[in-house]
Amino acid sequence: MKILLSAYACKPGEGSEPGIGWGWVQQLLLNNHEVWVITPRRNRRAIEEKLAITPLEKAHFIYFDLPRLIGWSSISRIWPFKFGEHLFWQIWHYPYHYFWQLFAYKNVKHIVSAEKIDVVHHVTYATLARSSFMGELGIPFILGPVGGGERAPFRIRKFMSVRGWLLELVRDISILVGMANPFIWRGYSKASIIYATTWQSKMIVPKRYRNKVVIKSQLGIDDSTLSTIDSVNRSDVGPIRFLYVGRFIYWKGIELGLRAFAELCKELDNVEMTLIGRGPDEQKLREFAERLGVSRNINWKSWVKQSELKSIYLNHDVFLFPSLHDSGGLAVIEAMANYLPVICLGLGGPATSVNNNCGTIVDADEKDPDEIVDELFQAMRDIVANKDKRIRLSLGAYKRAKEFRWPAVISDINYDTIINSVDRLSS
Repeated sequence: MKILLSAYACKPGEGSEPGIGWGWVQQLLLNNHEVWVITPRRNRRAIEEKLAITPLEKAHFIYFDLPRLIGWSSISRIWPFKFGEHLFWQIWHYPYHYFWQLFAYKNVKHIVSAEKIDVVHHVTYATLARSSFMGELGIPFILGPVGGGERAPFRIRKFMSVRGWLLELVRDISILVGMANPFIWRGYSKASIIYATTWQSKMIVPKRYRNKVVIKSQLGIDDSTLSTIDSVNRSDVGPIRFLYVGRFIYWKGIELGLRAFAELCKELDNVEMTLIGRGPDEQKLREFAERLGVSRNINWKSWVKQSELKSIYLNHDVFLFPSLHDSGGLAVIEAMANYLPVICLGLGGPATSVNNNCGTIVDADEKDPDEIVDELFQAMRDIVANKDKRIRLSLGAYKRAKEFRWPAVISDINYDTIINSVDRLSS
C-alpha cells in the first residue's frame, strides 16, 4: 500500500515527537508499505545521515519549508526581549504551523495524483489545536493519534507563578479557539477516523464528529529501547534513586515532585534524585531545591544523547513524572522499558500508560497542591520502604513497556479496512 505521512516532527535518534514521527515511518516500512513523508528541511540532515547507514528503499522524503521571512529567526528580530519570549513563541507558532500545513498539502497534491497514493495519515504534530489540510487530498484521511485537550486542573494552578498562570490561560484559550476553528472542524469532517491520545482530547472534538474518535496512544518504542539487562537485581548497597527526564518548565509539575521529595528526605537519608533536562525554569527549580534543603540529595544534568539514557535508567530505581498535561510522555515508556516503576499524576497520557502493575498514579482531580504533594510523598515512601513491591512493579513496568513496541502500536490500524469503508460510503 502507498501511504503519505504528514510528519512535521520526524527525526531519527530523537525522543518526543520527532522520535514518534520516525517510529511510524520505520514500522510502516516493516509492514511492507511504501511511504511518502512530508517534513521540514531541518530534519533532512539527520534523516539522510541515517539513510546513508541504513537505506530505506520504499521511503520517499519530501522536505518543505515556508519562506524564511516568516520563520522564527526572522520574527525574533522584532522581539529582542527575553521577557515574554516563551509566551510570544506559543502565540506565533500556531499560525506558522497552520500555514505550513496549508502549503504542505498544496505541495503534495501532484505527488498523490502521480503516485496514486492510497491513504494519507497525519501523525505529528500530534495536537488537535493545529490544523491539518491533508483531508482535502481526496483520499482516505487518518488523523492522529493527537492530543492537546489536556489541561491543568484549576486548583493545582495555585502553586504556579504569574508567568505559568498566564501561559496556562493562553493554553485554555487556544483549546477553546481550536474547538471553534472552522479549519479544524473541516479536518474532522474529512477524517475517516480520528485517534485521540486521551479522553480529555476526545471531549474537545465536536459531538458531531466524536463517533469517529478512538482512544489510542501516540507512543511507541523499538526493541533497542527495551533493556537487555535484568536491572531488577540491583544491589541493595547505596541509596534509592529517583529519576526525572524532561523539560524544566512549570507544567511538568517538578515543584510538586521536589516538595514531596523534601518530605521524604526528612524521614530517610538513603534517597537521591536525578533531574535530567533543560528549560526556562531550571534556575528557579535549583533555587527552590536549595530553599527546601535538598540540594545535596539532587543531581542535575543537562540533556544527554538518547543513546546515553539507557545506562542512566538502569542506574536508578524509580521514575517520577508529575506532569500536569502531557498528551503522551515518551520518557515514561522508556523508563518502564528499563525496569523503572513510575509515579505520576492521574492527568494526561502518563495516566493511560501506567497502571497498578507498573507504578502508582496519584489522583489529582479536585485536589489542591498540598494534598497532591502529600500523596506523592506517600507513594515515594511506600516504594522505598517496600523492596518486594519495588521488584514487582519493576517487572510489571518492563512487561507493560512491551505493549508499546511499534508493531503492537500500529497493528490495530488496519489501513485496508479504513480504505474499504471509505469506498463503500462514497459508492
